[in-house]
Amino acid sequence: MHPPASMTGSMDTMHILLIDDDARLTTPLRASFERAGYTCTVANDGHTGLSKALVENPDVVVLDVMMPGLDGWKVCEMLRAHSPVPIIMLTALDDSTD
Repeated sequence: MHPPASMTGSMDTMHILLIDDDARLTTPLRASFERAGYTCTVANDGHTGLSKALVENPDVVVLDVMMPGLDGWKVCEMLRAHSPVPIIMLTALDDSTD
């Protein structure tokens, strides 16, 4: 992971794509990432997130597992077929068998 531009003096900031359908999570996460000097784009569903990931070429994707429609596992699988971008899976599941 690249440090934010504010640490390196570079004009390039790391771009994080946050894919999650819960604004109670995306709003504070986006604010935190931006305060830390990152650029953050939010997609509120799997289809939009996959499209944004393929067009915007983010440096990292933070991806919710449980979303209606195209869930995080499917987005991950489809994205991985087209991009080596690092993906951080985000989940509220609390059991290793989930």
